[in-house]
Amino acid sequence: MIPAPLDRHLINALNHTSKVISICVTLVGCAVLIGWNFDIQIFKSIVPQWVAMKPNTALGFVLSGLALNLLQSKQELNRRLAKSLAIAIALLGLITLSQYLFGWDLGIDRLLFTEAPGALHTYSPGRMSAMIAVNFCFIGLALWLIAERSIRYRQVEIFALITALTNIQVVIGYIYGVKPIFGLSSFTYTAVHSATAFIFLSLGILFAAPYGSLMSLVISNSAGGLTARVLLPAALAIPLSLGWMRVFGEKLGWFDHAFGLSFHVMGNVAAFTGLIWYCAKGLYRLDIKRLQAEAALRTAYAELEVRVEERTAELSQANQILEQEIAERMLTEAALQQSLRELADIKFALDQSSIVAIADAKGIITKVNNKFCELSGYSPEELIGQSHRLINSGYHPKTFFQQMWATISSGQVWQGEIRNKAKNGSFYWVATTIVPFLDATNKPYQYIAIRSDITNRKQNEDALREQAQLLDLVYEAIFVCDANNAITYWNSSAEELYGWTSAEAIGKIAHFLLQTICPLTGDRFQTILLQDGHWEGELTQTRRDGTQIIVDSRQVLIRDNQGQIKGILEVNRDITQRKQAELQLRQNAFYDGLTGLPNRALFIEHLKHSLQQAKRQPDYLFAVLFLDLDRFKVINDSLGHLKGDQFLITIAQILQGCIRSTDIAARLGGDEFTILLEGIQDIADAINVAERIQQKLRKPLKVDSQQVFTSASIGIALSSTLNYERPEQLLRDADTAMYQAKSLGKSRYALFNPDMYASALARLQLEADLRRAIEHQEFQLYYQPIVSLISGRILGFEALMRWQHPERGLVNPADFIPLAEETGLIIEMGYWALYEACRQMQVWQMTYPHNSLEKISVNLSAKQFSQPNLMAQIRHILQTTGLNPQNLALEITESVIVENADEAVAILLKLRELGIEILIDDFGTGYSSLGRLYSFPISVLKIDRSFVDPMTTNKRNLDIIEIIVALADKLGMSAIAEGVETKEQLAILRNLHCQSVQGYFFSQPLHSSEAAALIARNPQWC
Repeated sequence: MIPAPLDRHLINALNHTSKVISICVTLVGCAVLIGWNFDIQIFKSIVPQWVAMKPNTALGFVLSGLALNLLQSKQELNRRLAKSLAIAIALLGLITLSQYLFGWDLGIDRLLFTEAPGALHTYSPGRMSAMIAVNFCFIGLALWLIAERSIRYRQVEIFALITALTNIQVVIGYIYGVKPIFGLSSFTYTAVHSATAFIFLSLGILFAAPYGSLMSLVISNSAGGLTARVLLPAALAIPLSLGWMRVFGEKLGWFDHAFGLSFHVMGNVAAFTGLIWYCAKGLYRLDIKRLQAEAALRTAYAELEVRVEERTAELSQANQILEQEIAERMLTEAALQQSLRELADIKFALDQSSIVAIADAKGIITKVNNKFCELSGYSPEELIGQSHRLINSGYHPKTFFQQMWATISSGQVWQGEIRNKAKNGSFYWVATTIVPFLDATNKPYQYIAIRSDITNRKQNEDALREQAQLLDLVYEAIFVCDANNAITYWNSSAEELYGWTSAEAIGKIAHFLLQTICPLTGDRFQTILLQDGHWEGELTQTRRDGTQIIVDSRQVLIRDNQGQIKGILEVNRDITQRKQAELQLRQNAFYDGLTGLPNRALFIEHLKHSLQQAKRQPDYLFAVLFLDLDRFKVINDSLGHLKGDQFLITIAQILQGCIRSTDIAARLGGDEFTILLEGIQDIADAINVAERIQQKLRKPLKVDSQQVFTSASIGIALSSTLNYERPEQLLRDADTAMYQAKSLGKSRYALFNPDMYASALARLQLEADLRRAIEHQEFQLYYQPIVSLISGRILGFEALMRWQHPERGLVNPADFIPLAEETGLIIEMGYWALYEACRQMQVWQMTYPHNSLEKISVNLSAKQFSQPNLMAQIRHILQTTGLNPQNLALEITESVIVENADEAVAILLKLRELGIEILIDDFGTGYSSLGRLYSFPISVLKIDRSFVDPMTTNKRNLDIIEIIVALADKLGMSAIAEGVETKEQLAILRNLHCQSVQGYFFSQPLHSSEAAALIARNPQWC
């Protein structure tokens, strides 16, 4: 069966309607959620006595509307998102339905609002009715099926129609006021705007995919489609309207129940009778149109037969014309035979003196004489029947032959010289005259070409021309000047190089025309040229367009037979690009590509010269400044590398403005700069430059309208400090002094002294020992107990790292932790400490299950915190050791949060979600913002020992501790005081309501075995 064509306009209208429905359903859901959030009754239930829509129902409508809207998109990503939303909608209904069926409490009731457990039969927020849950299952399945690549239209229509019919019943219940109907759903009622939204959502789904069995009939242009589009809306609207009028009339007392029933029945009969008549009339009109179309087809067929007869007559007439043309051709051929006989008389005379060829109107050779065959090397059989392309040498352009053919085809005689190619591949020239022979209509019907061999003459001409152009073929620009320096010859290469043509240059004075700049004075140049007879060198000259070029020039004197100077021959070659390349290579080799400052290689070269001068002149003094920008990484990461580069350019400009023109500022790489101060009086000159630089850097710098603040650590090495032999030694000592300045607090300068070198060597040795310690596992963890002031018992331990050095013994952390931070070794050490602490804590909990031990506290360094795999490492450690995340506390300093504010919040939230407690170590000694402290997921503030130790003698420290404890209490945190060593300190902290303490009063950091013994004793201090 041939399917009826679909109405494309109606399909587009339905798709647009589906989009509008999706937006309306989404807005209804959002409005209800707003109503619940702000307690707006009209949004929740429309009328106070009606049933309110549940928040989860509203959420379902928001998701359904979004999914339906995304289904209209052709992008694969949107359809995948719609498919995911459809699954979420179906799961929302299925989970809610399972709670009704099995009495489970899966928490779906409290998805948006908290509801008392077991409140299944209440109208409180949270739980949708069971029927709505079923509807959401159907809606989710329908949306999921539409999102599939191959849509199952029949299943989609079934789910949509079931949902629509179910909710029409609810709407009927509201219209008729029949409570059992809109109480169809289990346990709870269905809100009228819930049912309405489901009806429209079902229609939106049907409209979104109107290609199924039902909808394809409705949107077809068939009689059934037209009938369905009329009857289906009426089948819904008429019974509902009449039923509502009946109930409304009975309630107002306009008529009794019997009359109302009669009115309902007769109204439906009358309405559907009218609709059937209307549809029948429409079908009758369609039948009339069909009959009219058949009649039009019969008429068209008759007209086609008439046109065929007319075309047959036209073809017969064309045949007669063709016969006439054939007859005329026969006459023309007779005339042609006559012409050939006349040409035969001329042939003998031409054959004796000329090369002759005859061609037809199309240029095909029909006759050749013997001279043609001798010159071309082809036999008559090879030539006749061919065009002159056979002997085409390819020398002449296509336009040459086009012009020739245009001349002879118009009946005119053409004369010219042509280069042809013989059979053996050799070339020959012929002087050619082509005479066209015209017919009665003045159109050429054949051509005769009369040629004479001019090959020898052309060869002589070519030889002369090649000799004349020999100089023009030379790559170099060549020109000749007479004794007065006026140009007498100017080749084509000179024209290309300088831009002046030969006519423009000849007669001009070369020196003035080219604005020549010579490295020698005029007298010196003339002397060399007269003595040697030639000169070679580089000149700077100006082209016609004003650009300057550099040429490699060779000039030779021209003398006559008597030895008198006639002029100068000048041969110039453009070497501008080569000189620019050499300059660029030097620039790349000795200058920084970003700032334009000298690089390390050039700086070392200048420093070497200064050292050599200092050895020649004992009183010569110079200094090297090594400058490193503080916090450049923060600036580069926050503003981006492009602005970071602009920032470095600005710094380079500042440095150049702070030194003399004789001094050298260089960029070694990254944010490191060096300055060579030559010929200074004493160290004060170098200090003045350092202070001048720091003063400039204290002012805000502008980088693309962005204000940036920075500072620099500067190391100064004086040439007289040591007996330096190599420039690298001075650079090394300035670098050492810079690191000394940075370690003293940055934004300052330091002068190098020999002790710094020894310190630097010690740092290198310590770093090597640290790397060996990691490899040989020389680190140990010691544990200091944290005591609760409420119970007096041990709450947990803080894990502290110690280094058992094979030669130095137990090394204090203050001696190696800063270096480990600086070199990055702290990352590997920190992960080891975290693993060992978690493992030990798990052992203690398994060994002492009834002890009050709750937390193991581990310090997390700033470098660890900034590692991208931090969370993965922590999860791996917890999984490997088996420790519960709630038994782990991580201590971070305030600087970690300050330097990584936004990233810190994200990481801390992930740690808290994992169950790990976060402590701020050494609180009060950093620079954290109290305004932002509340936004961080922090549980404990650790009061630094620097406040606890002097609090018995310094009231200000006591006030600070009291404020920190109160602050922690107000923010919902707890406080731990470090460094408690006396009973007096303990009593004060207890009075301040500090929850926990640690310090030597209770115990010094203990080895794991000693800590285990302490746990076993389970002491109580208060």
